[in-house]
Amino acid sequence: MSYTIQSFSCETALQNDEDWWRIYYSSFPACELEPKQAIFNCLKQQAGLTVSVRNKEGLSIGIAHGQKLNHFPIFMLIYMAIDATCRGQQIGKTLFNYVENQFPQGIIFEVDNPFALTNERDRHNAQRRIHFYQQLGYDLLPINYYQPPLKSNSQPVSMHLMAKHRNLSLQQKSDLVYAIYFEKYADSHGISAIPIATVQRLWERVSELNGFSSNLNA
Repeated sequence: MSYTIQSFSCETALQNDEDWWRIYYSSFPACELEPKQAIFNCLKQQAGLTVSVRNKEGLSIGIAHGQKLNHFPIFMLIYMAIDATCRGQQIGKTLFNYVENQFPQGIIFEVDNPFALTNERDRHNAQRRIHFYQQLGYDLLPINYYQPPLKSNSQPVSMHLMAKHRNLSLQQKSDLVYAIYFEKYADSHGISAIPIATVQRLWERVSELNGFSSNLNA
């Protein structure tokens, strides 16, 4: 299959790409989907990268979106998916390598915790995704981690973080999770819409689970 990878530079182009949003909404659990505005805000602030894989007709058949972190200098890949009809053709690997090459400082991303899922199919898919990234050289980080609730009526989601060959100290683990919570998820940065108090409570809980000192990020 012939395809190209293109970056979005403006909100309007992304907003009008119906196939991009179709893949977005059909590829992830509802509890892990951010409002469109969070992605638009990231794009407007030039705080990350949002790309589309396009076929020869110019239609999106793959998507990726992520945000740069500063407190811990790394790129957080938030969403990556390939249209269901185009999987099994190495497009996902090509897209991931493209994103990886844009950020030599490294990539971090969340994956579902298979043991926290009750549906056998969901558990199998989660294990398959972890195996896919392990084949690309990425490892599960030894951190007790929860994704903040993306909707007001939802709960934190037990997840794993994956990165490439990283043996992190306790301080580095703390800095990494702090950066994810307060740069990616807290509304103090104007990108996400999660109340900062919600993120703060979860940060305190995760800090206790991992043995992070409360004054590490003061």
